[in-house]
This record gives sequence, C-alpha cells and structure tokens, in this order.
Amino acid sequence: MLGLAKAVGYMGAVFGQYQRFGNWLGGQIFQAIHDPSLGVRAATNPLNLKAVGNQPRDSKGFAIFPNQKSGIDAAEIELTRYRRRGWNTISSIVSHWAPASDHNNVPAYIADVSRYVGKGPNVPLTPADYPKLIAAMARHESGAYAPNLAAVTAAMIPMGSVNAMRAHHTSNVEVGNVTINTRATDAGGIAVDFKREMQRKFNVFQADQGVL
Repeated sequence: MLGLAKAVGYMGAVFGQYQRFGNWLGGQIFQAIHDPSLGVRAATNPLNLKAVGNQPRDSKGFAIFPNQKSGIDAAEIELTRYRRRGWNTISSIVSHWAPASDHNNVPAYIADVSRYVGKGPNVPLTPADYPKLIAAMARHESGAYAPNLAAVTAAMIPMGSVNAMRAHHTSNVEVGNVTINTRATDAGGIAVDFKREMQRKFNVFQADQGVL
C-alpha cells in the first residue's frame, strides 16, 4: 500500500509539471495567434514600451528601437522614473506598467514577476534586483521571444567593466569619466558611438533628476 501511495504521489508530481508546461505553452500559442507581430517587436522592445512623440512605432503604437539593448536601456530609464515616484515594489511597478485598464491580468503578472525575481510583491526592490525584474517583465510581455537574464544583465552593466568587454567583445575609449564600448576602429565611428553613449547617460541623468 505504501508503494502504491508513493507511485500515486510521483504520478501527481509529474502531471503537475506537465500541466504547468501545458499552461505555459498554451499562453505562448495564444500570444502568437493574437499578436503575430510580437516576435518582431520583442527583437528591439521586449518590454512593450509605447512610443512617445515622434518615436518610430509599429501599427499598435509600440516603440521600435534600433536594437534590443536600446529597448532594455529605455525600460531601465522608465523604471528609474518609477523609482523616483516611489513605485519600487513589484506590485506598484506592474500596476502602473500594465494597468488593468489596458485589459491586463495584473494579479497574474505580479505573481509571475514576483516568482521569477524571488521577492514578495510588496517588498521594496534594491538596484541589484532590477536585472531580474526587467528579465521577468520581458518574459511576461514577450514570452519565448524575451531576452534571458544574461542578455538583460549584459545590456545593463556599467560601460567599461570587464564583463561588458567580454559580453560585447568591444574595445574601450575613455573620455574623462565616460567609458564607451565600441566596435569602431576609425575616428568617425568612435565619434558616433561616443555621441550615442553621451545621449544615453544624459537620458538616465534626466530621469534621476526628474526632468524626463
């Protein structure tokens, strides 16, 4: 009888795993059918940021960025604004990022992100939590098309660090306290990368100061 109980328990555990996988797969299929442009959008905008001003956008109004790193940077800047406003828990962030008024299942979104990050919905986040937060939100927004945690972390780490150099296989050019990762080998290419990095740092500064 004890052996039968163990067998039943094992079968229940296996069934539970398949059920969770089935739920996940069903969600991916649902996303693909109802939003066939998701894969294209996730390539540069994995957190589904809406376009503002004259920013390039798709037919649904979602922003189109030059590359995925730019999309992750934009999400990081937006979350900096959230943090400045006091929205620094998973519950408060998700409630404003994907409100119920936009037909989002907010409780399910919060539970999904909380489980991935490993923190309760109402526990204040630290800077170290944000790579996981962005990866978790991208996973919920873009499903199988989302960048993994390593890709998100590589996009967010400080420019000029050893890990950034390894991740991007780039060289560094230092100007004062600014370090630029660049693949360029000519002065013109380096200047373009310098301008882009200065704009990115300026955007982050404005977000921190409450200008944006």
